[in-house]
Amino acid sequence: MNDQLPTPQDSIKSGMSRRSKILLTASLSLNALVIMALLGAFFAPDDHRKRPPRVKDISGNALVGALPQDQRKALHDRLSEKLKEGDRPNLRDIRRLNVELISAMRADPFDSASVGEVMESIDSARNRQAAIGREVFLEHISEMSAADRLVLADALEEKFKRKSRKPGKTP
Repeated sequence: MNDQLPTPQDSIKSGMSRRSKILLTASLSLNALVIMALLGAFFAPDDHRKRPPRVKDISGNALVGALPQDQRKALHDRLSEKLKEGDRPNLRDIRRLNVELISAMRADPFDSASVGEVMESIDSARNRQAAIGREVFLEHISEMSAADRLVLADALEEKFKRKSRKPGKTP
């Protein structure tokens, strides 16, 4: 009899390399995190989402970005007040529309008219939100002095020039 211990060459291989096992584990972990994040976002209460969008979310990012920081804060505060009183779609309505869109896309037989109707409803909800942002911004710049509007116009022009100089960007 041989009293030697078995060597790694003598053992049966599992069929997967160590690298494959590590990649599989990492992939499964990442998938689990993504699924948990999506479920958390879907089932989270809407209360914490009722705050107004950040100023950078308002239609016309470049316009808001050209404002000095203190004016952005004032614009944000004004937007908060406007959204409290305004007719904006709530997140449940938007979520419901997204579910309707997915259902309409999966329907067999496919009905492009119903998909189009849902897409129009989604566009309408987004346009209502953007209209509130535009209204608040227009009110803000209407109250500015002529000199302040010129400073804003110069800052905006400089922003557009910088963006057009970036490679791959169209002026």
